[in-house]
Amino acid sequence: MSYVIQAVLSNPRRPECDQITIPFPIPVDQYDKTIEMLQAIDLGFSVNRDCTVDEVNSRYSVLNTLVGTLVNIDQLDYLAKRLDGFCAGEVSQFQAMAHKLGLSEIKDFINLTYCCQQTTVITDFSDLEQIGKDHTMTLNGGAMPIDQYQAVNGKEAALQLINGGRGVITPYGVVYDNGMKLEPAYNGHQFPSYLYDHSLLVLEITPKRGLVEGSNPEYLYLPASEHQIERTLLRVGITTLHDAKIRIDWEQIAGVGRKRVDEHLAEICADISMRRRFVESPTVFGRLAGWWMRCFPLRSDAYRRFYVEDSCSGCGICARLCPVGNIVLLNGRPMIGEGCLICGACYHNCPSAAVRYNGEKSRVQYRHPGVSLVDIMSQSGSVEKE
Repeated sequence: MSYVIQAVLSNPRRPECDQITIPFPIPVDQYDKTIEMLQAIDLGFSVNRDCTVDEVNSRYSVLNTLVGTLVNIDQLDYLAKRLDGFCAGEVSQFQAMAHKLGLSEIKDFINLTYCCQQTTVITDFSDLEQIGKDHTMTLNGGAMPIDQYQAVNGKEAALQLINGGRGVITPYGVVYDNGMKLEPAYNGHQFPSYLYDHSLLVLEITPKRGLVEGSNPEYLYLPASEHQIERTLLRVGITTLHDAKIRIDWEQIAGVGRKRVDEHLAEICADISMRRRFVESPTVFGRLAGWWMRCFPLRSDAYRRFYVEDSCSGCGICARLCPVGNIVLLNGRPMIGEGCLICGACYHNCPSAAVRYNGEKSRVQYRHPGVSLVDIMSQSGSVEKE
């Protein structure tokens, strides 16, 4: 299945028009053509829910409740992008909670993608120890110090959860909401920032006159098609670029246009080879501050935001890559300790993309093409480079 959602849509105001079948997410190079196909049957306006959902084909069977409802084409596209990044555990959490809550509105489905991770879903009761540990991990935001995780009495935690009587049986497992609230991350108009694919730049768009009450900024992911730009502006009430206030939101590329990348890289390489200096030498105070930070580094609990998905194969590459030996394998699963430098080596080099980070805007992994896994592991001392 090359799509997350395939929807059959029609125009409720013009029943004589043919239906149109669209797979989501819509590839950037097909976006304008898709919008023009919809416009041919008087559909696809940027701010209106003008499409009737006649049929849904998706591995997310809970989305069948969308049939008969009105949606906007960009809502379906955004929902598909969010769901495309889910692991098997999140798929169960999303479907079970959507069934429990009886959701049928696309706005609610989108908002559920931002909070379903707080829930516990049991699909197999055969391993109470693991169920209890996973539940405790969920209650701790998906991450725990290794020593605390090891100290969890999984069977006791699982029995306490099950005997609490708060589970709801669904076709997707027994779900425990753990107090989850369906918060309005998406207000029904402007989409929250979410980097789905490889974008060079993300722009935050607001009107120069300011946002009206209840509105949020919109985000434009470059490169973008003509219709994507137009529709993004219209969602915040902007009809001309002159009225738009634009702020670079993520991964700013300072003044480097796509056509000039090679030119600027050549200049940077020349600067390095000529040992040109653009930063002044540190002052005595700066050297002292640097020494202090090295000797007494600030502690951070950001490591708690790392978690490991069920797709983990237990290969151990993350443990071998860690430059400070902060990752150990416990029952074939990596555990990240308090000494984490947040370097991202485990995140970006996991062959199964199983190491995740709560709050991530993208699931894209990156490693410099000139740096191999052996290079990284040799720096951590786990292998010797030949």
